[in-house]
Amino acid sequence: MHQQQDDDLGPDPSTGANDNRTDGPTRSATSSASSFDTWVDQHVASLRGFALVVCGNPSDADDALQEALVRAYIRWVWISRTHDPLRYVRRMIANAHISAWRKHRRRESPISDVFVLVEDTASRATSTGGIAELLSQLTPKQRLVVALRYLDDLSFTEIAKTLRMPESTVRSHHARALKTLQTSPWESKQ
Repeated sequence: MHQQQDDDLGPDPSTGANDNRTDGPTRSATSSASSFDTWVDQHVASLRGFALVVCGNPSDADDALQEALVRAYIRWVWISRTHDPLRYVRRMIANAHISAWRKHRRRESPISDVFVLVEDTASRATSTGGIAELLSQLTPKQRLVVALRYLDDLSFTEIAKTLRMPESTVRSHHARALKTLQTSPWESKQ
């Protein structure tokens, strides 16, 4: 069985290759948990901000962040050895959001959910000076591309690889997002 691997990140730690597990916790497992806790304390605010931009609302952002951190904890020994653990966990957040978006977009939304979403968007727009209002005008994929481009400082090629889509599609989402943001009526309200 052939398993696809990401060249930048090495082998997938979930495969269990070269896994020398013992019964019960080990000294390295304890230090790894401590290392993870320290890392999360240092980066949780940045990761939550990234999740908010990618997901577009606090509830989905918290879900994506939680899922990514749970998965990161399980693989922390391996992730901590990568070139940039912060970038890796941000990608995990983006992937968690994409998975949730794919899972729920096929489901019907009750009308009450729509009203809650509208009220939530309005309250965020007033509490953040309109930034949330601007970002809410973008499609989920456009928000994701903008977040990866400007918050994670990825190139179009890296974004395409991360999202597993053609670079031309990434550039198209980026261009449309910028056009939407530039022609936004919000600027005239200032």
